[in-house]
Order: sequence, then structure tokens, then C-alpha cells
Amino acid sequence: MEKKYIEKIVETLIDEYGALERENLADPLDELIRTITSQNTTDRLSDKVFKSLKERFPRWDMLLASDGIKDEVEEVIRPAGLAPTKAERIIGIIRTIREREGSITLDRLREMPDDEVVSYLISMKGVGLKTAYCVLAFSLSRDVSPVDTHIHRVSTRIGIIPDDTTREKAHYILNDMLPEGRRYLAHLAMIKHGRIVCKARKPQCSDCCVKIHCDYYNSGRFDS
Repeated sequence: MEKKYIEKIVETLIDEYGALERENLADPLDELIRTITSQNTTDRLSDKVFKSLKERFPRWDMLLASDGIKDEVEEVIRPAGLAPTKAERIIGIIRTIREREGSITLDRLREMPDDEVVSYLISMKGVGLKTAYCVLAFSLSRDVSPVDTHIHRVSTRIGIIPDDTTREKAHYILNDMLPEGRRYLAHLAMIKHGRIVCKARKPQCSDCCVKIHCDYYNSGRFDS
């Protein structure tokens, strides 16, 4: 799809759902851990679990206090699912950061360009592109669009990226295609669109504000 049409789609979606403001920026390490806990669960539940984790461990260095800490972490994050895997990853990430930085902080990321931040983060076990892009967008105020299930579905249906694009590759392709300076706003608008109109099952194509540009709609694959 040509970028001039993508720009029209993005502006239409932003007009439809409003230019949503950024929430208060999280500490980079907090955002990293929060995103790890959110994997394969709902935003509401993951926020609740992360709050419980912070209340139980006010300082991240407390996760390295003893070998038995992993069991405590698992207990706190169990409602979010995959507790053993997530606990191991979180503790491993904290340990890796201390080894690299000499202290448990990711403040140095604030001065690094986007590509270096991504490379730094995904080099740690359990950190993928979506998690790295979430840190960029929600903690470092960078103009990027993390690709979750809604973003991937909306962007492939419309035709911004090819149908067979994996979520990992979509981060690079989509952020290259979206207009500079509007990627973060596009991210927020596309998530809203995916939840309200372009649903996984029975998308409400007749109510879609960008259907004139949408490959899925114009192919006749939808149920009217």
C-alpha cells in the first residue's frame, strides 16, 4: 500500500478516536517488568498483578536476595499465568542488568537511539520486540508502535502490511510504513479500532471509518 493512503488511514483513525494523550511515563525498568508480566493475559489483570509485585518488592534488588525468592515471585504473579516462566525471566533480567550496568537501572536507555535500545533489550532472555517497543513507547516517549494482536490484525486486514507478516517482522515493516511523528498516536487509535470495530470475530465492517481503503472490506471477505 502506498504511503499516501496509509497517511489518510492514520489521520482518519486518529480523528475517529481522538489524539489520545500519553499516560504518565513509567520508569524503563518498571515498564520492562510490567510488560513481561502482561504476556498472555489481559491489561486489567496484568496491571493488578504488577501493582502487587511492586508492593511485595518495592526495590528490584530484593529479587536477588536469595535463591528462594523465585517461589515468592511466582506466588505474586500467578494470577497472570505462566508464573514459573515469567518469574525466572524477571529475576534473570534483573541479574543481567546489574551485571551490565553495575546497578539495577535502565536510565542509560534514555540517551540511546531507538535501534540501540531495541538491541540492548532483546539481547536479554525473554525480551522480544514487542516488549522492547513497549519500553520505547510507554517509558521513553519514542514515536513507535508496538505490535500487539489488535495492531497486527488491523494492519494486515487493511493492507498496510502483508497478510503473512509475523508479529516480529511487523514491528519493522509497520513502523517504517506509518507516518513519522504519528506512529504512537496511530498505535493508540488502531488498538481502539481493533477492540471496537475490527474485531477478531465478526468485524463490524459496515461501521468502519477506513473501509474505503481496506483490503479486507473491498475483497468482500466480511459478513455484512
